[in-house]
Amino acid sequence: MKVCIVGPGAVGSQIAAALVQGGAAASVLARGAHLNAIRDRGLVIATADREERVSIAASDDAGKLGPQDVVVFTVKAPALAAAMTQARPLLGKATEIVAGMNGVPWWFMSEKVKPLLDPDGVIAATIGGASVIGGVIYTAAHVAAPGRIMLTVPRRRLTLGLVPGAKSIHLEKLAGILDRGGLPTKISASIGIDVWTKLIGNLSGNLIATVVGLPLNEAFAHPDNREAARRIIDEAKLLAAALGYPVKVDTDRMVADSAGIPHRPSTLQDFEAGRAIEIDALFRAPLALARSANVATPTLDDWFGRLTAKIEARTS
Repeated sequence: MKVCIVGPGAVGSQIAAALVQGGAAASVLARGAHLNAIRDRGLVIATADREERVSIAASDDAGKLGPQDVVVFTVKAPALAAAMTQARPLLGKATEIVAGMNGVPWWFMSEKVKPLLDPDGVIAATIGGASVIGGVIYTAAHVAAPGRIMLTVPRRRLTLGLVPGAKSIHLEKLAGILDRGGLPTKISASIGIDVWTKLIGNLSGNLIATVVGLPLNEAFAHPDNREAARRIIDEAKLLAAALGYPVKVDTDRMVADSAGIPHRPSTLQDFEAGRAIEIDALFRAPLALARSANVATPTLDDWFGRLTAKIEARTS
């Protein structure tokens, strides 16, 4: 099976390494220092006490990699349209696409979130009639150096599932390859539930940690922040249920889990590095869906207002 990862950052690199170790003909579409490091020294996935290094085909030219059986997009949402344009030579007539980004994905209730997630229609035009597989990954990791991914917490897992209306001839084989390659992977019959389950955690953990500028465990050490997280989680659960995705999440357990993770979420990493934050997919799209469903989200509104004020202060 030929599989290419577009955007091999902290998440995509883990998937790429698992594909290689599971026996796939894997490649990455990368650029800059990260690309050079992967070409020269391989791709390294490390924890505090061990590391694994894999050799993988890497290029910044999709035409040189050619059409694939599966293309996995793990870029941040603001970069997705540009990445899809660059990746067009990877997409053959039967290529299947895995969407492995945070937040509300472009395929979810597309008409309600399209103005935020695909305003120019680039994503829809590129995808065409391709089968789309949704992906949800739980991992605490960051790019420690070009070609080197550091796992803050060794535990990780990936869930894959067909989006509504899609069909796949590769899903089961792909999941098996990833699982054999060391990335625990399961197939979900309702990927929308899985997307919303993770999104609820992002709405509380990412938002609060980014606003206060602290890793999850330090941010959630403050009682007021934990209470805000509980309220955001409960508001998001009501929203998910109103949209037809009744998420079974224990609010106190989710808060306790976040409080035990010494990790700077991706939104905080991006803010501190001066990069664009996934503000539309992670925050504006859920809020737009809440308005359309007449679901009140006062705590989420408050903390999102704090985030936008912080972003505006950085750019002023």
